[in-house]
Amino acid sequence: MGLKDVEDSVYEQQKINWKEKAIQNKKYATDISTDLHQSKIYSQTVNKVDGTEFIGKWNTYHVPFLFSTNGRNYLEQIKTKSGIWFLDIRNDRNRPDALRGWFSPEGLVDLYNRNIEEANAKLMDYDYDYLQSKSGLGLRYYQIDAIKAVENKIINNPEDKRALLVMATGTGKTRTVIGLVYRLIQSNRFKRVFSSFLSSSVVSSSSSSKNHSSHSSSSYSKLW
Repeated sequence: MGLKDVEDSVYEQQKINWKEKAIQNKKYATDISTDLHQSKIYSQTVNKVDGTEFIGKWNTYHVPFLFSTNGRNYLEQIKTKSGIWFLDIRNDRNRPDALRGWFSPEGLVDLYNRNIEEANAKLMDYDYDYLQSKSGLGLRYYQIDAIKAVENKIINNPEDKRALLVMATGTGKTRTVIGLVYRLIQSNRFKRVFSSFLSSSVVSSSSSSKNHSSHSSSSYSKLW
């Protein structure tokens, strides 16, 4: 690992399995630069040290993953003053985003290997036969439409990482989300998906729990 102090910031080039990242560490009382300007400079001007090798080059950048932080815990209300801002510089369409914690070394390797464009193409190409089949989830047409709407949002508006489905009691919210998560994992678009349910009654909550449990012996058990 090569480490240089640059004014009030720290540049860190760390090779983890063949992975490199640039980190801008701001003073605790300083707002985070959400455009990661200094980190971009580090990625452009970094030199090889201690026998390390660059894993690639993206336009003028030598480091694919950029980070900026001031050490404060993440708070949704004050994103520019907290958390860890991250940018995958490999794609011009990517935008900086606030993280709640650091990637693990394995997580960075997985992110580097994952091809988002390819995963999006798989998601669009996959049919819905299993989800509609009576031997599968047996989803109805409106549940499939809901899944398609979320998938379309993920592909065409990736900056917004939240989605909300509003469905009446008894219309199959849990199975709809199970079908959605199944497709997201199968296409390799995401590795882990967190879903939240707001239930209007104890009965609804119990029903959701049973639906999840009924798939515990299938591939769905890996998703939760």
